[in-house]
Amino acid sequence: MKKIVLVIISLLLMVGLFVGCTKSEEVEVQVNVSENVSVPVADVPVPAEEKPVACPVDAKVCPDGSSVGRIAPDCEFAVCPEVVVEPIPTVDQPAVSINKIHLVEVINETFSPSTLTIKIGDTVTWKNMRDGYYGKVMIVGSRECRTIRSGILEKGQTFSYTFNQTDSCIITDGFIIHTKPQTVNVVE
Repeated sequence: MKKIVLVIISLLLMVGLFVGCTKSEEVEVQVNVSENVSVPVADVPVPAEEKPVACPVDAKVCPDGSSVGRIAPDCEFAVCPEVVVEPIPTVDQPAVSINKIHLVEVINETFSPSTLTIKIGDTVTWKNMRDGYYGKVMIVGSRECRTIRSGILEKGQTFSYTFNQTDSCIITDGFIIHTKPQTVNVVE
């Protein structure tokens, strides 16, 4: 019998605690200024001068694209972040030039093409395409272009040179002297 009484008393205490903890009051909350919504709030003892304030749940879009909501107790919008406009620096840059690579084939007793007009910074690559007994080539620049000089090139081998100033160069074959010379005109 004592056990039954203890169980009943325990159950009554638990029911009383449960009912006391779930007691709630209704607070008016204004949403989007035109709707009123009732929201249950836990029954927490709050002194009269510190009653919670429910502000409208609308937002303000700031000049920087962010948004801010209202802040209690006056329900005024929060201050938007300051917009700092920094000028975009401009840099005067010369036009970008794209340097090209020009292929010249050395075929038997001629350069192909025999005349070439290029721009400063362009590269000319000579490729030995000769067959037979005189299959070797040596690229040689004359006069102002005397710094252009390859070693002996076997068939399929190449030699490249980048032109860095305006000039008109005569290119010859240092291996077979009767090869028709090539003219390379370098312009700006």
